[in-house]
Formats: sequence, structure tokens, C-alpha cells
Amino acid sequence: GMVLYKRSKYSHAKKEFDRALSLKARFPGAIYQLGMCELKMRKWKKAKDFFQELKGHKLKRWKAKGHFGLALTFVFEDKGEAVEHNLEKSLQFEKSAETMYRLTQVSLKLKKKSNARKWSSMAEKKFPDDLYTTLAKVDVLLADDKKTQAMRAIKKAVSAHPQSCDVLMSFVKVN
Repeated sequence: GMVLYKRSKYSHAKKEFDRALSLKARFPGAIYQLGMCELKMRKWKKAKDFFQELKGHKLKRWKAKGHFGLALTFVFEDKGEAVEHNLEKSLQFEKSAETMYRLTQVSLKLKKKSNARKWSSMAEKKFPDDLYTTLAKVDVLLADDKKTQAMRAIKKAVSAHPQSCDVLMSFVKVN
């Protein structure tokens, strides 16, 4: 399923994750990936159902992924406050640089620059070498009109991660 997912063959990947669930009911990895497949196929309601199920999981890691997935569905529905709420809930269960980066993005979109700085700073303290920390920093630098510093940071990220969509999108923002 993951190979198909990474190749953007979401409907085929979904069949494989469904098969995994038929072999092991309530397998959280398959539930999460099914939600991600539905999300990529723009089926928000179905994606939400899978992520909602994960929110109730007994392990914190899967609760975090449930909230993170729900936040992604709300991004596509342009519901900033719901994105922010679910990302913050996700962080309560598991800290990650990606979640802090997404919180930086949504904070800037909601015109909460001080919150964006807070999330970016927290990512720098907890995950100083993570790609998503760099992306959060670049977004904050751009919001603060520090384009030269942002360009330096993103060029370094592009050379280290030339295939990353998030890095390339940030590069475009800086240029």
C-alpha cells in the first residue's frame, strides 16, 4: 500500500490498506493511510471518518495522527481555527517538527504572527536539525520581511532536500 501511495496511486493503495484491515481489524497504520488516501482523492468526509476513529485510539501516537489528519482535512476546507485546534491537540499527544511547522503556517494565515514565532521557536529548540523546523523558520522570516535570511535558509534546505514538495513550495514563496 505504501509503495502505491508514494507513487500517487491512491485508489490502488486504498485497496491494499482495506485488505490490511480485513486481515487485522482496527490496525491504526492502515486506518491512517486510508484517511490519507481519501484526503488525496478529495473525499473529505471519508477521510475525516478515518481520522476521527484514530482520535479514540488508546495509544497517544495514533491519537496525535488522528488530530493531525483531521487538521489536514480542515486545511482543504479552509477552516483555519479547526486546523489550529487539531494541530494543537496533536502536539499534546506527540511532539513533531511537522506539526509545529503546520501550526506556524496556520498562525500566519490567521494573522497570529506571535503564535507563528512561538511555534517556529519551539521547533528550533526541540528539533533543530529537522527540515520542517527550517521551513517554519523561513515562513516566519518572510512574515518579518527578512527575505535575505529566508533565502539563505531555503537554499540550504533545497540543496539538502531537492525532492521535497514542501521545500520547493517554500523556495517559490521566497522568490
